[in-house]
Amino acid sequence: LRARPEYKWELVLRSVVPARAAQCIPLSQSCLSPALRRALSARGIEGLYTHQEAALREVLFSGRHVVVATSTASGKSVAYGAPVVQAVLDDPHARALLLFPTNALANDQMR
Repeated sequence: LRARPEYKWELVLRSVVPARAAQCIPLSQSCLSPALRRALSARGIEGLYTHQEAALREVLFSGRHVVVATSTASGKSVAYGAPVVQAVLDDPHARALLLFPTNALANDQMR
């Protein structure tokens, strides 16, 4: 990126973070309801990454807003989707509005 002129003024820090093994907890130990655990398990999900569990605990039990910023394929969809499904399981009249910046995402991918 440093060699690309369009990023010249946007890149302020460069650091290398060493790779490390994923840290997971078994789905059976998660904070999710048994019904949601069964549904995830039926789809082949047997555990949660620790950052997913931490985000879920914040949302489900403290009601706080959470930002999850992780790399591709690291479980962000479960972190924001599971609380929505849990809310509907708890109250069939519950609703959620999910907004995705698809134009921004598409433009980012083009760069």
